[in-house]
Amino acid sequence: MIRQQRLTKTGWQREVDKMIRWGALLADDERNVLVEYLASTPETDARGAEVLRQRCLGCHQADMVEQQHLGTAAWGREVDKMVRWGASVSPTEKDTLVGYLSTRFGPR
Repeated sequence: MIRQQRLTKTGWQREVDKMIRWGALLADDERNVLVEYLASTPETDARGAEVLRQRCLGCHQADMVEQQHLGTAAWGREVDKMVRWGASVSPTEKDTLVGYLSTRFGPR
Protein backbone atom coordinates (compact mmCIF):
# COMPACT_ATOMS: atom_id res chain seq x y z
CA MET A 1 0.00 0.00 0.00
CA ILE A 2 2.78 2.44 0.86
CA ARG A 3 4.83 1.83 -2.31
CA GLN A 4 1.73 2.07 -4.49
CA GLN A 5 1.23 5.69 -3.48
CA ARG A 6 4.49 6.84 -5.10
CA LEU A 7 4.38 10.19 -3.31
CA THR A 8 7.10 12.80 -3.55
CA LYS A 9 9.04 13.79 -0.46
CA THR A 10 6.68 16.74 0.03
CA GLY A 11 3.69 14.43 -0.33
CA TRP A 12 5.11 12.07 2.29
CA GLN A 13 5.79 15.01 4.61
CA ARG A 14 2.12 15.99 4.38
CA GLU A 15 1.00 12.40 4.88
CA VAL A 16 3.22 11.82 7.92
CA ASP A 17 2.16 15.17 9.42
CA LYS A 18 -1.47 14.12 8.98
CA MET A 19 -0.79 10.85 10.80
CA ILE A 20 0.88 12.78 13.63
CA ARG A 21 -2.20 15.03 13.90
CA TRP A 22 -4.28 11.86 14.09
CA GLY A 23 -2.21 10.58 17.00
CA ALA A 24 0.92 8.87 15.66
CA LEU A 25 3.78 9.38 18.09
CA LEU A 26 6.98 10.43 16.31
CA ALA A 27 9.83 12.63 17.48
CA ASP A 28 11.03 15.22 14.95
CA ASP A 29 14.17 13.23 14.11
CA GLU A 30 12.07 10.07 13.66
CA ARG A 31 9.68 11.98 11.40
CA ASN A 32 12.52 13.12 9.17
CA VAL A 33 14.01 9.62 8.91
CA LEU A 34 10.58 8.15 8.13
CA VAL A 35 9.86 10.73 5.41
CA GLU A 36 13.26 10.11 3.82
CA TYR A 37 12.67 6.36 3.88
CA LEU A 38 9.16 6.60 2.45
CA ALA A 39 10.30 8.95 -0.31
CA SER A 40 13.19 6.70 -1.31
CA THR A 41 12.79 4.00 -3.90
CA PRO A 42 15.30 1.71 -5.54
CA GLU A 43 15.14 4.01 -8.58
CA THR A 44 15.84 7.19 -6.60
CA ASP A 45 18.59 5.45 -4.64
CA ALA A 46 20.25 4.39 -7.89
CA ARG A 47 19.88 7.91 -9.31
CA GLY A 48 21.26 9.46 -6.11
CA ALA A 49 24.26 7.14 -6.20
CA GLU A 50 24.84 8.10 -9.84
CA VAL A 51 24.67 11.84 -9.08
CA LEU A 52 27.12 11.30 -6.21
CA ARG A 53 29.48 9.43 -8.51
CA GLN A 54 29.25 11.99 -11.33
CA ARG A 55 29.20 15.23 -9.36
CA CYS A 56 31.10 14.54 -6.14
CA LEU A 57 33.53 11.65 -6.40
CA GLY A 58 35.71 13.41 -8.95
CA CYS A 59 36.95 15.65 -6.13
CA HIS A 60 36.13 13.66 -2.98
CA GLN A 61 36.94 10.13 -1.89
CA ALA A 62 33.87 8.04 -1.05
CA ASP A 63 35.02 7.55 2.54
CA MET A 64 35.00 11.32 3.08
CA VAL A 65 31.32 11.41 2.14
CA GLU A 66 30.45 8.26 4.08
CA GLN A 67 31.90 9.52 7.37
CA GLN A 68 29.81 12.71 7.51
CA HIS A 69 26.49 11.34 8.90
CA LEU A 70 24.59 14.61 8.37
CA GLY A 71 20.87 15.24 8.44
CA THR A 72 18.90 16.45 5.44
CA ALA A 73 19.31 20.17 6.19
CA ALA A 74 23.05 19.80 6.79
CA TRP A 75 23.54 17.80 3.58
CA GLY A 76 21.59 20.52 1.76
CA ARG A 77 23.95 23.16 3.13
CA GLU A 78 26.97 21.06 2.13
CA VAL A 79 25.72 20.62 -1.43
CA ASP A 80 24.88 24.35 -1.64
CA LYS A 81 28.42 25.14 -0.48
CA MET A 82 29.92 22.83 -3.10
CA VAL A 83 27.77 24.45 -5.81
CA ARG A 84 29.02 27.89 -4.69
CA TRP A 85 32.55 26.51 -4.98
CA GLY A 86 31.90 25.34 -8.53
CA ALA A 87 30.26 21.91 -8.39
CA SER A 88 27.93 21.43 -11.34
CA VAL A 89 24.73 20.18 -9.67
CA SER A 90 21.33 21.12 -11.09
CA PRO A 91 18.40 21.82 -8.72
CA THR A 92 16.85 18.46 -9.60
CA GLU A 93 20.14 16.68 -9.03
CA LYS A 94 20.53 18.53 -5.74
CA ASP A 95 17.20 17.22 -4.42
CA THR A 96 18.07 13.69 -5.54
CA LEU A 97 21.58 13.93 -4.10
CA VAL A 98 20.54 15.39 -0.75
CA GLY A 99 17.81 12.79 -0.38
CA TYR A 100 20.25 10.01 -1.14
CA LEU A 101 23.00 11.35 1.12
CA SER A 102 20.69 11.94 4.07
CA THR A 103 19.08 8.50 3.70
CA ARG A 104 22.31 6.61 3.11
CA PHE A 105 24.73 8.69 5.21
CA GLY A 106 22.42 10.38 7.69
CA PRO A 107 22.80 10.64 11.46
CA ARG A 108 23.29 7.38 13.29
